[in-house]
Formats: sequence, structure tokens, C-alpha cells
Amino acid sequence: MSLLFAGLAGWHCQSLARSSVATQREAAAARSAGLRIRELRTARCRMEFLDIGAIVYVLRKCVWGVPDFTVERYRDVLRQLDGHIREHGPVVAHSTRTLFDARLEPHRQRRSSTRRSHA
Repeated sequence: MSLLFAGLAGWHCQSLARSSVATQREAAAARSAGLRIRELRTARCRMEFLDIGAIVYVLRKCVWGVPDFTVERYRDVLRQLDGHIREHGPVVAHSTRTLFDARLEPHRQRRSSTRRSHA
């Protein structure tokens, strides 16, 4: 989603896929933290914005897209983007999401908590 909102810096939105290298790096980090990855799925989601109000709504709700977003701060860029939408049609953006189904690896050598009694 933040690729769309890179458009707030230069409103011509590029659709770039998230690198599989990043996904593999995240998987490696999970494994090194003791997790066993059971499933890994990646989805590329298409978003189409028909008006500037929809973009503002998403920016306000998804604060990670543009962390410092306010209408006041980005008013000029939003006006330019609104003009672009009115002249050329919807803005299309893509976001990539990765789902990890992971479980904590059990300790390989467990200490027994039961004590043997000597009779």
C-alpha cells in the first residue's frame, strides 16, 4: 500500500511487487527465532481508487502507509492527484501481503519433570 502513497511524494503511482527476497528474509528470521514455518503464502492485492475521498479514507485508516499523513500537510499533492483522477480515471495500486503459519519449535532436549522414587 505504501507504494501507492509514494504517490504523495510524486503522485504518478507505480505498481511494484514486493520482492520474494524480502519474504525469504522474513522466513529466515522466523526460523532463527525458533519458529517452524508450516505454510507461507503471498498475495498481491489490487486496489482501485475512483476518487480522492477514498484515498484520504485509506490513508487515515492505514496509518502505516504514510505515517505523517494529514489532509493539511498533503493538500497540494492531494489536489494534484484529484486532478489526475478526474482527467485520467482511477488510480490503481497494489499491495503485497504475506501469511506465515508458524509454530514454536519444541525444545529438542527436554528435561523430565518427573522424579524417580527409590523404594
